Amino acid sequence: SFRLFYIPEDAAPGSVETKCEKFKSFMERELIRKKKFLAWQTQWLEKNKEILMERGTEEQDLNEKEEEVKKIEQAENLEKKSAEDAAKVAEANKKRPQPGKYVEWVMAQRQAQEEARIKATIISKKQLDTKELEKRRKPLQKLEEENERKKRKQKQRLKEGDMIFKDTVASLFPDIVKEKPVPPSDPYSSLDLAIEDLEDQYNEFNELGFDAERFVYDNPYDYRFYWKQVIA
Repeated sequence: SFRLFYIPEDAAPGSVETKCEKFKSFMERELIRKKKFLAWQTQWLEKNKEILMERGTEEQDLNEKEEEVKKIEQAENLEKKSAEDAAKVAEANKKRPQPGKYVEWVMAQRQAQEEARIKATIISKKQLDTKELEKRRKPLQKLEEENERKKRKQKQRLKEGDMIFKDTVASLFPDIVKEKPVPPSDPYSSLDLAIEDLEDQYNEFNELGFDAERFVYDNPYDYRFYWKQVIA
């Protein structure tokens, strides 16, 4: 902001006193703004202290739960690895050394036993009690199952949206969904006539129309209107 006051003399006409007054006014405004902001911030933090503490506690609980889940997964992996190593040791014990390879067989057994011992030591030093961690993990599993159940229920509702809409319309507007009477059947749809019969009927229709037109032409309707007779 101070760069605003480093303007060449030819581009910023005015006396030195005027520039100093502007700079002083700027500094006073900035000081007032800072004080107001700090006062507002202090008031806001004091007013929302409980909410901030709750959020901090929730974040801490969430971090602790995530850490517990990581420990559980680590313990399960180590336990699985230890079981695999123990199985390897048992399998190695079952096998007899081949002729001339007794020393290699003994060294392989010792190496497998040492690996199993190291893993067991790591688990004990880290105090990874799998049963206790599993017990702590159950609430998280229940929460995840509840979220999955809600998601499935929501998807089911979306699938049944059309049925819910129809049921709602039926309950609010029962007159609309009443069963409509069956329309009368078309008398001509069930006729099964041959082409010759249709042609005969068409010719008869034309003859009847021609006779009707000739009768109207030969017997015109002549009506004479007399206004005097009406008003008499």
